[in-house]
Amino acid sequence: MGWTNSHLHDFVTGPQPGATIYGMLDPEDPWSTQNILDERRYKVTDLLVRDKARAFYEYDFGDGWLHDLLREKTLPPDPSFRHPVCLAGRGDCPPEDCGGIHGYYRLLRILDDPKHKEHEDMREWAGGWLEHGRFDREEANAVLRSLRT
Repeated sequence: MGWTNSHLHDFVTGPQPGATIYGMLDPEDPWSTQNILDERRYKVTDLLVRDKARAFYEYDFGDGWLHDLLREKTLPPDPSFRHPVCLAGRGDCPPEDCGGIHGYYRLLRILDDPKHKEHEDMREWAGGWLEHGRFDREEANAVLRSLRT
């Protein structure tokens, strides 16, 4: 995604109530240590154990970025691949701390309107993130190659 992993987040599998939660544990919060599995001990394949399995990933509880993860189909192993491969994609990752989906759309409107009174401030705030809508499959695959398997 391109985010910095600097916000609370979790992965949720299974039906509500009784879903399994994987996330960041807070040793000072008894509810956390009793009800959340330590995400560092699992891979996404541990959460999505069969074809058509789903999980929800929420990033930044304040902004509330909710992702629906779906394991579509398991292909036979190919020994030439040692990492995941991105086949297609669209758009880039919204910048951190932009205010969730509504803040993101507001940011896009402002950046697309040079006459907007906040245009220059938002351009400065967004910094290097100004190519919204851009997706580079080769760049995504370079990141995937660098991941531990």
